Amino acid sequence: MLPIENTKFEITKLESSCLMITSTFQLLPIIFALHKYLFFYAVTSFGTGFFSFLYWRNPIHGLRRKIDLYYAKYSFLIYLGSGIVFIPYGRPSIILYLGATSIGITYYMTYLFPKIWIIFHVIFHLLSIFMKIYILFYIQNNTYRY
Repeated sequence: MLPIENTKFEITKLESSCLMITSTFQLLPIIFALHKYLFFYAVTSFGTGFFSFLYWRNPIHGLRRKIDLYYAKYSFLIYLGSGIVFIPYGRPSIILYLGATSIGITYYMTYLFPKIWIIFHVIFHLLSIFMKIYILFYIQNNTYRY
């Protein structure tokens, strides 16, 4: 078991593998973005999955973790900002804000419950991917492309 960051978490090879797999699910928003010719979003999602995968391959606190954290925050802000701009008011925007809140809560719960942190972190990964696809769906209907 490896200690994670400066916390009390320890991770097994199975947990590390599970998080590597959920990191590869970033291929879904990448493929969707490429299909809709939204290359900026494809590259942004690629970076998120790539840096996450690199970190979870050998989760030791250091430069890889910092890059993963900062890039994930950058990606979150890009997608949230795009969602605010492109998603219409009403039910679609409520889903956007509920999704963003859920992502924040599951990430926070990761640190709150050290015995079951892995469950929350997998949910965090999957929610992030779902919300990216949700936002991309609305961007594809707009003629403004990056």
